Amino acid sequence: MEAFTRLESPLAFECYPLEGKTVSEVGISGRIMMLGEGGAEVSLSQPVAAHASLRILLASEENTSHGELYAKVTPATGSDSNTIPETTRLHFTWVPEEVKQFFANKK
Repeated sequence: MEAFTRLESPLAFECYPLEGKTVSEVGISGRIMMLGEGGAEVSLSQPVAAHASLRILLASEENTSHGELYAKVTPATGSDSNTIPETTRLHFTWVPEEVKQFFANKK
């Protein structure tokens, strides 16, 4: 099981579910509450389907972009549900080097 570090200040982001190769035009706002090497625990403004792929755009309080990454929603252990509650875990599937550096400075 991956170890997560609670962030002093949650990181704001917008995520967009992917359907095949198409990115949804409707964003879901969220905050990264805990961060690990390969994933994060996040709080979302609305539920997302289990195993959904997401395009994530990181933003700062000044609405400055800190890059984008991709992740897959990880279902809760033992959960029968196909949707994930507002607080869930993400497994990063693609993280560019500048986002890795940004995360390293936040831990």
